[in-house]
Amino acid sequence: MTLTMQASCARSGGSEVDADPLLAPPESKNPVALAVCVSTDCPAPWATCGDAGLCKTNTSRDIEHCGACGNACPSMPKSFHATPVCSKSTCTIACDELSADCNHDAADGCEVFTGDDPKNCGGCGNVCKDGELCWKGACGCPSGFTQCGNDCKNLQSDGLNCGSCGKHCVAPPSNDPEWICGPSVQPDNTGWGCAGGTCKIACEPLFGDCDANLCSNGCETDLTNDPLHCGSCTRACGANQQCVNGTCLCPSGTTRCGNRCVDLGSDASNCGACGNGCDGAEGGDANGIPTCTKGRCGYLCYAGFADCDHRIDNGCEVEIGTDPLHCGSCTTKCDGERGQPCVEGKCLTKPCGPGPGVF
Repeated sequence: MTLTMQASCARSGGSEVDADPLLAPPESKNPVALAVCVSTDCPAPWATCGDAGLCKTNTSRDIEHCGACGNACPSMPKSFHATPVCSKSTCTIACDELSADCNHDAADGCEVFTGDDPKNCGGCGNVCKDGELCWKGACGCPSGFTQCGNDCKNLQSDGLNCGSCGKHCVAPPSNDPEWICGPSVQPDNTGWGCAGGTCKIACEPLFGDCDANLCSNGCETDLTNDPLHCGSCTRACGANQQCVNGTCLCPSGTTRCGNRCVDLGSDASNCGACGNGCDGAEGGDANGIPTCTKGRCGYLCYAGFADCDHRIDNGCEVEIGTDPLHCGSCTTKCDGERGQPCVEGKCLTKPCGPGPGVF
């Protein structure tokens, strides 16, 4: 049986120092050759740029050092509707939603708004039919909508385009039969709205004619706070629930804290009890978020970070993917005297060169 142990080497003045000896158990007849040594050469795409630290810059995606140290991707004005990015060591741009770089020239950013361009509707080169509208990135109006000018409208319910484009719902002459309660009689909490493509007397928002007696008492029900008609005439809240702003509060397993229903077992702002907020890093997000599990507060670090000093006030202060003092974990330390960097959570090594190695 043989035992292989890592030995450490380093470059000093351009030459390798002697390797630490490889120890073999007494029963071993054939000691094994050295395996790996300390390396200070950054593997691509990692590099040492500025004051960031040894091999801490990923030049394949860093917009300040894209492809090489100091090669910053150019900034973009807001009018370009684009964000500079570094992808695979090359500066490029990411377009805003419904914007596109159709001429493939980053010099003018994402020059086309595909939300309403009939020649590039939803994407470069997608041409709509003659006279067809490009609306929200799609050619033509969707089912249930009608083209009114340069917009799509629902003629069944749009108070400004009721039954036809441009028809506004306003109070008609007193002899109009739509005055269902008598000439010019406007019941309480009602107005003129569009229903089924026709202008009619309708309840104002958040009110309902739940007793079906419009002409007698108008829209008598406040749908914001009635537990029997919460949000609509047909929605009743369950036992022990309240109606708050048209919503039944609170479902089983939750507790009302202010005007919200929360799970005291998992809500970090109300952990175990209303108002008991879990502590987080001072000033906000510091590579982690406060958590609540079974009513007890905790702290969750984002991937690649760790809370090595066990202090919540500074969050997850260590980037374990690149920190040579905490490489991959809070307890793993690279060889600082030899300048060994931490790359992707591992202390950098390389195959060992010739050396005495074994005794």
